Amino acid sequence: MTASEARKRLEYFRNKARKDEHKKVADKMTTKERAAHQEAKTTFDSAISSAFEVSLRYYVDEEERELMSHLQTCLQEERDNSWRPAEEDIGIRVLGSANKLFFRIRASLTRCLRMISRGHSLLALSAVFQKSAGFQKVMRLHAIALMLRLLKTVNEYNGHTRLPKTVNGHTHGAPPYTGSEWHIKLPEEEERVTCHILHTAEFCRETGEALAAAIKKDIRPQYSHQVDFSEEESSFVNVSSSCISVLVLGINTRWDVALVEMSRVHWDDVEQPGDDSVFVNTIRKVVKDCAPRLGQLLDRASFSFLCDKMARMFITRFSETVVHIRRISEKGGLQLSIDCDSVKRILTEFPKAAYPLDPDVDFSSYTHYVEREMGAVINMVKVIQAKPENLVDTFMLLMPQQLQNQTELVRVCEMKGVSRALQQSLLHDHHQRSGGDASSAPSTSLLATAVIGTANVASSAATSLGAFKDNFTHLASSFNFPGKHGTSGTELADPATPSTGPAMKAVLAASMFSRLGSVRDSTQSGPSITDAVKEKTKEGFAKIGRLFGNDV
Repeated sequence: MTASEARKRLEYFRNKARKDEHKKVADKMTTKERAAHQEAKTTFDSAISSAFEVSLRYYVDEEERELMSHLQTCLQEERDNSWRPAEEDIGIRVLGSANKLFFRIRASLTRCLRMISRGHSLLALSAVFQKSAGFQKVMRLHAIALMLRLLKTVNEYNGHTRLPKTVNGHTHGAPPYTGSEWHIKLPEEEERVTCHILHTAEFCRETGEALAAAIKKDIRPQYSHQVDFSEEESSFVNVSSSCISVLVLGINTRWDVALVEMSRVHWDDVEQPGDDSVFVNTIRKVVKDCAPRLGQLLDRASFSFLCDKMARMFITRFSETVVHIRRISEKGGLQLSIDCDSVKRILTEFPKAAYPLDPDVDFSSYTHYVEREMGAVINMVKVIQAKPENLVDTFMLLMPQQLQNQTELVRVCEMKGVSRALQQSLLHDHHQRSGGDASSAPSTSLLATAVIGTANVASSAATSLGAFKDNFTHLASSFNFPGKHGTSGTELADPATPSTGPAMKAVLAASMFSRLGSVRDSTQSGPSITDAVKEKTKEGFAKIGRLFGNDV
C-alpha cells in the first residue's frame, strides 16, 4: 500500500467516525433541542455577508468597470477582424465578442456565488449585466454595437442615414414597394457580415435567457422575481430581425432590375414565343449567385425564415408588375405564361440551390406558398390568352373562387386591351353566368324584365321546331341548369337527341323554376317577381314540352 492510499483510507475512516458521532448526538437530542439547533444554523447562514451588504456596493462597481472595459476590448477586436469570426473557415458563425463577453459574465457570477453573497449583492451584480445608475446596460450595449455595424452596411453602400422603414420586419409585401428608397445594395462581404451579426444576436438571446434562469435558481427566493432580462432579449431579437430584413431587401434590390426589364417589354409585339425572356435569366442569375452562399452562412431555421419573407415580398411585387402590363397580344400572353412558369420553378428551386448536397431538404411551407401564389399569376396570364368569346368561360374556370368578381375581370380586360364596348358585354355575360351576386346584381325590375323577355323568346320559339332548336341552345347557355359548369343535379342532354324527348318536359320545368327560386333568393332585399311573370314563363315552357312530345 502506498502512502497516498493509506492517507485516503485514514481520511475516510476519520470522516466516517465524525459522522457517526454527530448521529449519536442528534439521536440523544430532544425535538425542542433539534429545532433550536436548526434555527441557529439558519440564522448563521449568510450572516457575515449580510453584515457587509452596504460596503459590497464597491465590489459591484468594480465588477461593472471591468465588464465595461472588457466589452470595449472585445468590440475593438471585432473591428480589427472586420467583424468576422476568427474560426470562420471551420464553420464558426458567431462573432468572438459574444463568447468572450459571456465568459467574463460567468466568471463574475461564479466569484460572487462562491465568495461574496447570494442575496442583494448578487441581485446588484445581475443588474450590472442589465443596467447601472448612469451607465448603459452591458448586454444592451453589445446589441447596440451590433445594430450600429448593420447600419454601417446600409449607410456606406446605399447613402441611407438609417435602416429603411421596411427593415422593421415589414418585408411581407404589404407596403407599396415603389421607387428605390427601400433598395439596399449588399456586396458579398457585407452579406457575410450581416449573417454573422444575425447568428451572434441569436446566440446572445439564447445565452441571455439561460443566464437569467441560472441567476433565478441561485439567488435567494425573495429576490428571484426581480431578475428579468426580457428587454435585453428583445434587443437581440430586433437585431436578428433587422439582419433578415436587410438580406431580404438586398436580394429583392437585385431582382428589381428584372422587374424593370419585364415592364419595358412590348408584349403586343412578340413574334415568336419560346425561350425565357431576359428578365427571367436575370432572376436565375441572382439565385445562382446568392443561394449557395446563404446556404453556407445561415442555419436551416434562419434560411427558412429568409425564404418565406423573400418570397412574400418578391411575388407580391412580381404580381403587381404583371397586372400593370397593357395590350398583351395572344403571342405575348403565351410568352408571358412561359416566363411566369420559369420564375415559379426558379423560386421553388431556391432552397435546393442553397443546399445542393442535401436532396431531401424540406421547405414544404415555402414551396406551397410559391406554387399557390405564382399559380394564381400564371392562371391570370392564361385567362389573358383566351379569345374574347371564350374569355368569361376561361376566367371562371381558372381564376380562384374568391377572385371571380367583376373587378378582376375588368383588370384582365385592361391587360388584354379589350375595347369598352366588348368589356361591357363580357361583364354582362359574367354577371349572368355567375348567377348575379349581391355586389353586382342589377335591380329587381331589371331582373323581372329579363325573365319576361326570356319567356317571350320561349313562346315565340314554339312556332317552329327548327327555329326552336337554335333558340333553345342559346337560351340554355344563359342559365345555370343542373349539370352545367360542374353543378350537381341531372345532366341535360343535347336537345337534338331524340331519346331525351320524353323526359325533357319535367326536367326543363324543374330546372327553370329552380332557377327562378335562386333569382328570388338573390333579390330578397327588393320586390319579388310577380305572379304574372311566373305564369308567362310557365306557359312558354309548357309549349316547349309539347313540342318535344311531338318531336318523338
